[in-house]
Amino acid sequence: MFLRFVSIVALLNSAHSVENPCKGRVFQCEDVASSCAVIFPKVGEAPNQETNPNCFDTTSPDNVFAVNCRSTCELCCLEPQYNCDDDPIPNLPCPDEESWCTAFVDINFAHCRSACGWCERTTAPCIDALDTEFCKNLKNATGDLCSMPEVNVQCAKTCEVCIPDDCADASTRCSIWATNGFCEDPFYTEANAPSMYCKRTCDLC
Repeated sequence: MFLRFVSIVALLNSAHSVENPCKGRVFQCEDVASSCAVIFPKVGEAPNQETNPNCFDTTSPDNVFAVNCRSTCELCCLEPQYNCDDDPIPNLPCPDEESWCTAFVDINFAHCRSACGWCERTTAPCIDALDTEFCKNLKNATGDLCSMPEVNVQCAKTCEVCIPDDCADASTRCSIWATNGFCEDPFYTEANAPSMYCKRTCDLC
């Protein structure tokens, strides 16, 4: 009888066991609520404390708050910027850390958007994979080394082969305005209009 009782308890516990859907996927995000640590305190003893299982136990009344506590609950993989599928190249896994995503932006944007937090992006980030000062030296070198594919890929921002997120024109008419002196005309520059409407065309990035 005792053995049967133990078996039933073990079965119930295993049926109710929950696992973090983001387990093994380390991403960075922030909590929306300030009381997450109170709602979902760590369990166990330090230094081996674990995430509160109520974070991913849908039968827990506290589970409804998990969406606002994804950092505390280690559920960052469910954030929109990570919530898509990767399509890694065979024998070339996606980066384990976001900091490695910038090494090969073109490849990672095409195959590892979830791992890099780029699910919501429609274009690859416009950045320099190499040190920006080093990229500037290559660009200013005799012959402008930006003409070399291996350079303009690694120094995309400096070589101006892409448009930085914060350096886009807000109007399609900027090229026309620029030929009419829009970028230098005091009437517009005093109102900061070139920066608001034609940041890239007026070379204000």
